[in-house]
Amino acid sequence: MSHYLTIKIQTDPVNDAFSCGNMGNELSRILKKYADSIKEVGESDLFLLDTKLYDYNGAPVGKAEHKYNAPGIKRP
Repeated sequence: MSHYLTIKIQTDPVNDAFSCGNMGNELSRILKKYADSIKEVGESDLFLLDTKLYDYNGAPVGKAEHKYNAPGIKRP
């Protein structure tokens, strides 16, 4: 069985969290927070990989989504 994790983050330059040259720091903070939240996820907990992602100010900026292919099903 193959597993796929997609992370999408919208970096709106009008968003204060991403402005003033803070793009790299904010992206890093979001990804580190997500990585820390999934450290203990096991095979029976894969649904925990799906979550919304938030910027420093608490505004939703993206999502992480887990998908898998069962044996015999081809992913396009």
